[in-house]
Amino acid sequence: ALTQKIGLVSKDTIIDYCHLLERMDILIDLQAFDQNKKQGFPRKARKFHFFDPFIYQTILNWIKKEGRLNHLDIESTLVEACVASHCYRHYKTFYFKGQGEVDVIFLKKEIVQAIEVKWSHQIRPADLKTLKQFKYAIVVSKSLASGDHEGLLSRPVCQFLYEFD
Repeated sequence: ALTQKIGLVSKDTIIDYCHLLERMDILIDLQAFDQNKKQGFPRKARKFHFFDPFIYQTILNWIKKEGRLNHLDIESTLVEACVASHCYRHYKTFYFKGQGEVDVIFLKKEIVQAIEVKWSHQIRPADLKTLKQFKYAIVVSKSLASGDHEGLLSRPVCQFLYEFD
């Protein structure tokens, strides 16, 4: 999908660039999660996040000037990247794609932890359908209050990041 959005660059070149950026600790590469094996699917689509919001903003502005990208919700993307990179620093981290998507999955002592990042004031039940498949799941949101969303634990992003171990 990335090669289609950028265009004029081969898939192998994009893969090489992504591996280089990952080795430089600029980019994190999240594999799709296999629930049965509790590991990544190496051949499935991957999800990439930048460690540093400044680098993300710089590259995004360059791509926009080139006319290759029109609209993107920058704030929610940055928050999701922040949560994913924070988890990635401590645990083997993935994402899950089924009927819907779960933003971050990590293994803590062989226990699967699932996190959905919702950077809006309104969270729809349909947004949490896939997250409910996981026993240990949390919604990380823009809200400043902890609580319960559709039977799932909900925490403000700042609290989640502060208390994360």
